[in-house]
Amino acid sequence: ACRAAIEWAETQPTAEDIVKNCPEKWRLWALYHPEFLKQCPPGLLNHSISWGEWWKEVNGSDWTQLLREQPQFATLCTEHRGWEKFNGWDWSRLLRKRPQFAPQCSSHGGWNKFDGEDWEGLLSVQPQFAKKRSDAEKL
Repeated sequence: ACRAAIEWAETQPTAEDIVKNCPEKWRLWALYHPEFLKQCPPGLLNHSISWGEWWKEVNGSDWTQLLREQPQFATLCTEHRGWEKFNGWDWSRLLRKRPQFAPQCSSHGGWNKFDGEDWEGLLSVQPQFAKKRSDAEKL
């Protein structure tokens, strides 16, 4: 799929055409693919993506993968209510690499979605969240 997506992207005259015409099956790939993003004018993706209803299909796991690689898309996650789709595993994976998203986890009830395995994975890499675990377990 990656080779086919790259070949397709190379047929598009501009990065804007890639964003506008991107087939659904390659949209997430286009967003987190570094070589594609380097070719885009600054701000293009944050302001020009109008994929409408497609965003409703992006699940918590997809958002996690995208934000781990491209945290600048957090505004799109907020805009399209992506945070609400995260489960404990999604939050744990995201926060391991991107602890700056802890406020979103708090504001969307994410800490209460963690199970023991989610906590173990997170705390092994980001031990500063141990207090969050004890607070969540009190509820």
